[in-house]
Amino acid sequence: MANAEHLRLIKQGIETWNQWRKKKTKVKPDLFGADLRRVNLSGVNLSKANLRRANLSGTNLSRADLQQTNLSKANLNKANLNKANLNKTDLSEANLNKTDLSEANLSGANLSRATVSGINLLGLNLNEANLSGADLRKLDLSGVNLSRVVLCGADLTALNLSGANLSSTDLSGADLSGADLRTTQVLGTKFEQTILTGACLQDWNTNSSTNFEGAICEYVYLKANQKERRPREGNFKPGEFATLFQQAIDTVDLIFKDGIDWQAFVHSFKDLRRQYAGQDLSIQAIEKKRGSAFVVRLEVPEHSDQTAVEEDAKILYRGQLQQIEEQYQQLFQLQGWQIKDYRSLVHEHQQQNSRLMRIVETMADKESVSKYDLRGARFNGGFAENVEGDQISKEVTNHQIFNGPVGNSAVNNYGNMSAIQNNYGSNAEEITRLLSQLREKSQSFPNEQKDDALDLLDDLEGDLSKAEPDQGRIGRRLKKLIEIAATLTIGSAAFSADLAQLATNLNIPLP
Repeated sequence: MANAEHLRLIKQGIETWNQWRKKKTKVKPDLFGADLRRVNLSGVNLSKANLRRANLSGTNLSRADLQQTNLSKANLNKANLNKANLNKTDLSEANLNKTDLSEANLSGANLSRATVSGINLLGLNLNEANLSGADLRKLDLSGVNLSRVVLCGADLTALNLSGANLSSTDLSGADLSGADLRTTQVLGTKFEQTILTGACLQDWNTNSSTNFEGAICEYVYLKANQKERRPREGNFKPGEFATLFQQAIDTVDLIFKDGIDWQAFVHSFKDLRRQYAGQDLSIQAIEKKRGSAFVVRLEVPEHSDQTAVEEDAKILYRGQLQQIEEQYQQLFQLQGWQIKDYRSLVHEHQQQNSRLMRIVETMADKESVSKYDLRGARFNGGFAENVEGDQISKEVTNHQIFNGPVGNSAVNNYGNMSAIQNNYGSNAEEITRLLSQLREKSQSFPNEQKDDALDLLDDLEGDLSKAEPDQGRIGRRLKKLIEIAATLTIGSAAFSADLAQLATNLNIPLP
C-alpha cells in the first residue's frame, strides 16, 4: 500500500509536493498502487519514487521528472508523458497503450514485457532502452520518425515499421524477425548483428552508410504478404545477405523518375568517364523502381566530389537526350515527315530504349565501360542473385555472336567487325550496333519481309566490310530496306529510325 503521508502530499498539488521533495532529498516516495487517475501532475518530481502498480490512466505527466522511478506494472493507459524524463525508469509489464511519449527521454529505461500499442513515439529517445519481450504485436510505427534512436538489442519481432524513418538509428543486435520494413528509410542505420530473417524489404531505402556487418538473416521477402522470397529456396549462407545488400562506400545515386533512355545514358556515361579520367568511375548497381523510375548507382573514388559528379552526370545525360531529339528532327523534317509523326517516332524510340535489358546488351558491347557489379540490382522488381557484371556481359556478348537471330551468319558478322572498323573508324561501333538492332527488329516482320530484310542486311554488312565500300550500292540497299519498312503496319517507325541513324553514320542521304 502507498504511504498515507506521501499520498496526502501529492494530492495537495504539484507546488506543495515539489517543495517537499526539495527539503526531503533523501526520501524515496512510496506511492505503491496509488490511484492518481486523470490528475494533473505536469512537471512533478517523482524521481526514484515507488509507483509500482499505480493507476495513472489519463494522468498528465508531461515534463515530469521520473528518473529511476519504479513504474513496473503501472497503468499508464492514455497518460500524457510528453517531454517526460524517464531515464533508467522501470516500466516493465506497464500498460502504455495510447500513451503520449513524444519527445520523452527513455534512455536506459526498462520496457520489457510492457504493452505499448498505439503510443506516440515522435522524437522519443530510446538510447539503450530495454524492449526485450515488450508486447509490440499491435504496435503500428508506420510513418513514425525514429531517426537517431538507439534500439540496440530491442525485440521488434513482427513489428510494422513500414514507411518509418530509421535513418542513423542504431539497431545493432535488435530482433527484427518478420518485421515490415516496406519503404523504410534506413540511411546510415546500423544493422550489426541484427536479426532480419523473414523481414519484408520492399522498396526500402539504404545508402553506403547503412551497415549490415554481421547481420543475421536466413531469408527475406521483397514484397508484402511474404511474397518474392530471397533466396527462393534454402537460406542465405553466412555473410551472403550483407554482401547482397551492402552498398559500396562511395557511391552516387542517379535517379531517373520518368524513365531512362539507355542509349543516351551510355553515351553520357562515356563522356562522364572521360571528364573524370583517372578516377575509374563505374556502375555499381541498377535498380528498377515503381512505374518507370530507375536508379543507377555509380561507384566513385574515395573523397571524390560526389555532388559534382552527380550534377555533371545529369547535365551530360540531358545533353545527349537533346542531341538525339535534334538529330531525329533534322533527319525527318528533311524527308517531309509531319511533326506529329516525328514526335511519335521519338516517343517510340525512347520507349524501346527504356527497357532494362537494353542497357545490359549495350554495356556488353562497350569496351570503355568495364566495371559492372549488378549484385542486388533489381530487374523488373526482382533482385539479381549472386550475379557478377562481367558474367552478364560475357553471356550477352556470346548470345549476340553465336546464338543471335541470324544463326551462323552472325559468326561472319563478327568477323566483319574489324573490316568495318578500318573503313569507318570511330563510327564503326555504332554502325555494327545498328545493324544488330535492325536484325533483331526484323524478326518481328511477316516471313516474306523478314527474309528479305535479313538478306539485305547481310549484303549490306558485306558491302561495308569491303576494302573500298561502294556508296551507291550501299545507298540502294538502304532504299530497299526503307521500301520494306513502308509495307509494314507494326514496327515500321522504330525500324525506319534505326535506318535513318545508320544512314547518318554512313554519310549517305536517304531517298
